[in-house]
Amino acid sequence: MAKGKDMLLHRCASFVAKPLPEVPSVTDFPAEKRSDETPQELATRRLSAESAESVHLVWRILYAKNE
Repeated sequence: MAKGKDMLLHRCASFVAKPLPEVPSVTDFPAEKRSDETPQELATRRLSAESAESVHLVWRILYAKNE
């Protein structure tokens, strides 16, 4: 069972290029569209922020279960 958790943790970690404290939160995402930003760029930026938040939550859950 622990090996499965370790593998999941490793896979999640592979998506994060920065340490967790540096991962942006969805709440940090500026909702307004930048003046020079296309709708596709805005959607990509939102998706990136949501993905980072999802990975951050998985880390919290895994660490809470291992403590």
